[in-house]
Formats: sequence, structure tokens, C-alpha cells
Amino acid sequence: MALSIPTLALTLRANIEKPPSVWGKSRWQVQTQIGPNSEQVRLIQYAEESLPRRGQIGLALNPHDVSYPFFDSHLERRVRFVASTQSPPSDLDWLVLSPQRLPPSGLWRQVLRTPGGWRLYER
Repeated sequence: MALSIPTLALTLRANIEKPPSVWGKSRWQVQTQIGPNSEQVRLIQYAEESLPRRGQIGLALNPHDVSYPFFDSHLERRVRFVASTQSPPSDLDWLVLSPQRLPPSGLWRQVLRTPGGWRLYER
């Protein structure tokens, strides 16, 4: 009994600090409640809903940008961080670029662009 009161207090405190309920929301909505800006959220939503799980995606992001939502829920999608967009690895199917990154060279087709400059390319 003596242990139940502190446990209850700590449980209630932890519950207050959590974000609003996530039940019934999609994976991308839960992962983006706190963190990325709305433009990156649009890109994350597109990746979750439209990219194949078994594809290979390259991320050319800045250090403060989130990357975890680009991994699919079963970790089947191969995700690689790309240092230079001028010569991305040849085995990539998709490429995500933050606004400051230069467009890729080669046979890439821009699939999505946000007003702030986030881009998704397909090979």
C-alpha cells in the first residue's frame, strides 16, 4: 500500500507530460506531433503513405532535421544519409532534400516540393 501512493502520483505526472492521445492517429501524425516544422511534416506524410516499404531512400538533411519518420514501421525501407546531392549513391530510389541542399544531378524527377523548399526526388 505504501508503494502504491507514490506510484500513482508518478503515473499521473507522467500522463500530464505526454502529448494528447494518439489512439486512432496514423503513424506519421504521432511521430510529428512534436519536432518537425509543418513543411517537413508534409514530406513525412507523403513518404509514409506513398513510398514503398522496400525502397531505398537517401536523406540529405541538416543536423536539426528529424530522420526517424522516414524509416518504415517494420524497418524494411533502407535509409541512408547522403552527404552530397551532386553525386548520390546509384542504388537509391528516392532522395529527400532539406531546403538548403542543392538539387541532385543525374536522372532524378522531382515528386514533391513544399513552399519552403523541402523536396522529394525519384529516380
